[in-house]
Amino acid sequence: MLRLVRPLVVFDLETTGTDTVNDRIVEISILKIFPDGTRETKTRRLHPGRPIPAGATAVHGISDADVAAEPTFKQIAKGLLAYLSGCDLCTFNGKRFDVPLLAEEFALVGLDFPSWDTSVIDVSDIYRILNPRTLAAAVTQYLGRDHTQAHTAEADTAATFELLEALAHGPLAQFLQTNDQVCADELFCPSGLSDFGDGVHHGHSRAIRIDPAAKMIRNPEGIIVWNFGKHFGQPVTQSDPGYINWIMGKDFAQTTKLTVRKVMDRLLV
Repeated sequence: MLRLVRPLVVFDLETTGTDTVNDRIVEISILKIFPDGTRETKTRRLHPGRPIPAGATAVHGISDADVAAEPTFKQIAKGLLAYLSGCDLCTFNGKRFDVPLLAEEFALVGLDFPSWDTSVIDVSDIYRILNPRTLAAAVTQYLGRDHTQAHTAEADTAATFELLEALAHGPLAQFLQTNDQVCADELFCPSGLSDFGDGVHHGHSRAIRIDPAAKMIRNPEGIIVWNFGKHFGQPVTQSDPGYINWIMGKDFAQTTKLTVRKVMDRLLV
């Protein structure tokens, strides 16, 4: 059993999307472990104050009808903050998503979270330490040898191509045979890669990223749409000129800005 000095709250969120600033919580589940080993589990659905996108419902199964009679975050915020007070936090990938999104929800109702003395344990960080996602680790796992010249550009380049060949004709090919819905954020294959590029892009009814940062995707209907923010899911070509100018003036990747121009000029359809 873990030795705890103060209660540990393990929590997970289901949300309207993946934007930690603009998306909202539709469900929060908390497992609270006390230093004496006692456990409490609480789960609450919330009305996000906006429609839940179909894409989000497809992930977590929560629809607008499911939360129609549920309270808003504002209505439960003070009680939730009191319940979390004096606790440390534990999540999986929460430092990048759950914690900042929950903090944003509290901030929107004028509450400060987390407190300065809160420790956050992210189990995904522990997992990555124990299972390194480096080129050297991949070479050992899939090519069966040590990458002895790691971080020399020529050796890294050669090893990367060896990995591509090994994965394309082995694990990836097998994976794609049984998994139609490959997330655009996990796989970005140019259509010119004949071994599996065409199958990934055209053989499955899923979203395809348009720019490297995945700010735009091609939806299953073949339409290029926004993949973030308040215009999530809306066709890029129908955007207000002011929104396009806002993107051009903000700190988005240059590749994203160039791709936006191509889409708006109908050079990419």
